[in-house]
Amino acid sequence: MNQFTLAFAVTALAFSATAASAAVGLVTTQTNDAAFEGPGGFLQTYYGLPLVGGTALPPIERAVGQVKTGFNKRRGLYTPTAATGIPGVGAGVTQALTNVPPVAGGSDANFATGTSVNFVFSRTGNTVRYVVGSDSWSETQDYFADINGIEFRIRSNTQSDANAHSINDVLFSDTTVINQSLGSISAADGAVLITLWEGIVGDFTLTGNYTFNWGGSQPTGARLASQIKLLDLPPPVPEPATWAMLIAGFGLVGSAMRRRRTAIA
Repeated sequence: MNQFTLAFAVTALAFSATAASAAVGLVTTQTNDAAFEGPGGFLQTYYGLPLVGGTALPPIERAVGQVKTGFNKRRGLYTPTAATGIPGVGAGVTQALTNVPPVAGGSDANFATGTSVNFVFSRTGNTVRYVVGSDSWSETQDYFADINGIEFRIRSNTQSDANAHSINDVLFSDTTVINQSLGSISAADGAVLITLWEGIVGDFTLTGNYTFNWGGSQPTGARLASQIKLLDLPPPVPEPATWAMLIAGFGLVGSAMRRRRTAIA
């Protein structure tokens, strides 16, 4: 192996964790918000993200599709505003996008227990579109081009009546992969479930359906809700073993180049 081949191999190793792929891949599954995005949580340790207001998630949020059973906009698309902070401007996004009203006022269309409602979440160029049933929203921003990850999050209610929420039959499609199954996720009786996927490249479409179930009165507020978050994920922080391999590889490259210079002299 000459020094140029070795240099290429080392460079490939350095970027292998973030190499473009036609299919998205599951990064992690979590059952606790704090363990996922809080101090010392997955996002901070795996991606090296700083904490903003005690959480590592807001700075990477680019668009959020939210549904819930309570009033005050049951369905909607949430994107950065001056109130949350704008990506690439000043401190960037500093609070959760769902802390402000949704695009175009969202919708108070209700859900019925046990009834599925289809959704579509897509990016075409710099335009994000979110459709839930007969409701549709879209927005165009340059920073939507940076979206490369998806988070699915479900929060279920702790009230005494049995309840559950699921995001079912999720399919991912892009220009080279059609209908890659991302499966279904669900949570019930007070549980939280989060899955994180990465590897989005170019235009894409997510499809699936939402289903809510409850007994007795319908849960209010955001006690039974889910969010699909489109994220701008940074490269993962290399593990110590990876750093050791990289350092050793660069050392070998340097030694090979020095030997070559000596031989030429």
